[in-house]
Amino acid sequence: MKSQKLLNAIGQIDDKFIEDAKTVDKVRRKQFRRQWAIAIAACLLLVLSVGIITPVTLNNMEAGTITMDINPSVEYVISRNGKIKSVQFLNNDAGNALGEIDLKGQTLKSAITLTVAAYKNCGYMESNDTVLISFDQKISGNSKLKNTFSETIRQALEKTDAVHSLVYISATDNTDALKIKEEYNVSQGKAELIRAISEKTDMPLEDLVRLPLDELVGMQKDNDTIIIDTRYIGMMKAKQIALDDAGCLNRLKIIFIEAKLVDGGIKTPYYLLVFNDDQYRWTYRIDASDGGILERNKEELLISLEKAKNIALADAGLAEAFDRVTFTKEELNRNQNNPCWILEFYTAKYQYSYRIDAKTGEIVYGRQYIEISRAKEIAIEDSGCNGEIDFTEAELVDDGIKTPYYYFVFNNFQTRWTYRIDANNGAILEKNEESILFIT
Repeated sequence: MKSQKLLNAIGQIDDKFIEDAKTVDKVRRKQFRRQWAIAIAACLLLVLSVGIITPVTLNNMEAGTITMDINPSVEYVISRNGKIKSVQFLNNDAGNALGEIDLKGQTLKSAITLTVAAYKNCGYMESNDTVLISFDQKISGNSKLKNTFSETIRQALEKTDAVHSLVYISATDNTDALKIKEEYNVSQGKAELIRAISEKTDMPLEDLVRLPLDELVGMQKDNDTIIIDTRYIGMMKAKQIALDDAGCLNRLKIIFIEAKLVDGGIKTPYYLLVFNDDQYRWTYRIDASDGGILERNKEELLISLEKAKNIALADAGLAEAFDRVTFTKEELNRNQNNPCWILEFYTAKYQYSYRIDAKTGEIVYGRQYIEISRAKEIAIEDSGCNGEIDFTEAELVDDGIKTPYYYFVFNNFQTRWTYRIDANNGAILEKNEESILFIT
C-alpha cells in the first residue's frame, strides 16, 4: 500500500467507534490502545521505509553516457549518484589500456583518474595533453547534472598532472555527425567536432579523422575549453608555433614523428616536436612556459614520388597530359649510395623509363620506347603468322645497355619465333624461327 493511502486510512477512523469504546472495561481499552499504537507505529515505519528506499533507487538509475577522448576513447554509462554502471571501449587503444581495470562501480572521479593513469602508463598521454569530454543528450538536457559531472571531471583531471586543455561538447541528433560516428567508429562528441570543422575547411573527412585530438580542437575555435595546467602553453599551441615558424601551411602534408613535453627536473621545460612533409624534416624545442623557440633544425629529405613523377613527365613533354599516362612501375631504389626513383609509364604511342635522383631530383637517365603492343605487331607481321599465337615471353631489356630492346618468344601449333625489337625505333635486331610439333 502506498504511503498516501496509509495516511488516509489513519485519518478516516469513525468518531462513533471511539465514543462507544468508552463503555468497554479498562483491560479491553488497554489492549485496544496497545494494538492501536502498534498499528500506527507499523504504518509510520512503512512510510519512512518507502521514503528512504525511493531516493536510493532513483540515485542508481542511469543518468546518461559520458565519453572521454584522448586518442583512446572510452564511454562510461553513469548513474545519477555518479557511479559507473558500465564501460565500453570505442577503440583498441582504450581496450589495451583499460582491459584489466575494473571501472564498474567506481565513482566518476575515480574512473577518470584510473583511466588517465592507465593511458600514461601506455604512453598515450605523452604526445597529447588535450581531453575531449562529450555528454549525451540525457545529461546535456539536465543542466544541474551536467554541471556536477563537469566539475567532478575537472577536479579529477587537475590532479593527474597530465592534462593541459579540457574541452566539453554536447552530443546532438545531427544526422551528419551520426554518419561520421558510424562510418569512422568515433565517439559522438568527436563526430560532432569533426562535422563542425568540415563545414569550415576543404580537408576530406578521412584526413580530419586521422588528425590528433589537440589539432582538431585547435581548428575549431568555438569550444567550451578549460585550461587546467596554467604552468605551460600546451601541446596544441607549441605545435602551432613550430608550424608557423617552419612555414608549413598545408597541414595535410605534415606528419608529426615525435611530440612530447620534456620536464623531468630540468631548468627550462620544453616541447620536443619532430615533423616532416614530403621534402623536409623539422626538429623544434619550444619553451613550455612562454612558447619561445629554443632550437630549430631543418633537414632535407628525399623528394616525394609525386615530385619525381612530375620531373619525368615534364622531361617527356607530358606535363599537361597526366590523365593520359599510365604508370606501371613506381619504385624507390635505396640499394645505392645515391637513392633514386625508378619510373615506368606509357601513353597510347610510347613507353617511357626514367631514373630520378631521390635527393636532388636530377634525371639520371630517361628513355622513350615504342609501345610494347606496337613492338609485338612488328614481330608478328615479320613472322608471317596469321593464325592464333601464344606469347611465352615479352619483356623490355634495358639494363643500362646502349640499345634497349623488347625480347619476345611466341609460337603457334607448329613454329616458335624469337625476336629482339629495337625499343627506340622498332627495328628488328635479331630473329629466329624453329619448327615444333604438338601431338594431340
